[in-house]
Amino acid sequence: MPDVKTIASAVAAGLGATIALIRSVSEFVGEQSPALKMKEETERAKEMMDLLAKLQAQQTEESAAACEPIRRGLEATLKKLGNLAVDASAVTRDPNSDLTFVQRLFIMFRPAGVREYIIHALAYAAATGGALLLLFHNQLQSKFPHEFADLVVLTCYALIVFRVWALAERRWRCGHEPAPDVLRDAFAARKPLSWQMHAAQISIWFCLFWLVEGVEDVITDLIQGNFATAGLVPAAMALVATVMCRAWAGAEFKFAAAGQKGRSWRPLLSRRKDQGSWAWLGRSVFHLGALSLLIVFPLLHLRKAMPDMESIDVIGLICTTVLCLVACNQWLMLQSQARASAECKEKPAMVRAAAA
Repeated sequence: MPDVKTIASAVAAGLGATIALIRSVSEFVGEQSPALKMKEETERAKEMMDLLAKLQAQQTEESAAACEPIRRGLEATLKKLGNLAVDASAVTRDPNSDLTFVQRLFIMFRPAGVREYIIHALAYAAATGGALLLLFHNQLQSKFPHEFADLVVLTCYALIVFRVWALAERRWRCGHEPAPDVLRDAFAARKPLSWQMHAAQISIWFCLFWLVEGVEDVITDLIQGNFATAGLVPAAMALVATVMCRAWAGAEFKFAAAGQKGRSWRPLLSRRKDQGSWAWLGRSVFHLGALSLLIVFPLLHLRKAMPDMESIDVIGLICTTVLCLVACNQWLMLQSQARASAECKEKPAMVRAAAA
């Protein structure tokens, strides 16, 4: 009999797969609809033109009166055809528009480059892992009940992410960037302009997995009646880390899009040129102490409040905390560099104004 955690994991995996399938179907149907509507409107325009030619050939008052509404209808149809042609042109600019629905769903197209081959291999590895979990679920669930539930979420999440990534890489390789929408803006799903931005995007999806895992654990505890406030810490930390990584990716995009040079990858404990030795030592001690408090104290508190906390949750909390610190550091550094660049641009203008 499956336990509550396994059921919750299966429901979460099924919900994610359903959402991905619905989005794929809607995108495919949305791309096919302009062509279908153009075919219908073209046939309607031909019928109107034939009818209009027949009425004009009769050269009677009745036929002349009947021609006017048909002519207005023909003009409206031709205008609609023009708008549909614009929509169809926008669809055909997407390189993935030449793929069938099955090719999109199972990413059955030839990758180009090492990175695309790796993404395809990871996607098919996740699909193989999901198939093995389905085939041997009785044996695995009896031996590893908690780990089995986590693996269900991991394989489904990895399959969805790598599939979307593979399709995006194909678009970016052909130089196409889709129009921004809510989901693409929320997850910074655009072509990376630098390897730092790429690292930030990967960090977003990494932290998002731990957020899904944390929410699934909280729902399981609520159903079982074992909920404790301390159980919210892993999910909350994953949420903060996801938001910070998103801010980092957005700052990296603005920095690269502005064409700024001298990108710094300075760590928290680096020494600035204008900083003395004692100031640097005090800053290092402060950051090391803050880092210890942010990682060690929550773990000790969680171990005391939840002694049966799983090892995977501890690993996730450590990873998301470290990524949150890195993302926060890089975001603040980019903000500082952006302000410094803006001040450097303003100084010549101020000097010219003072000279004038």
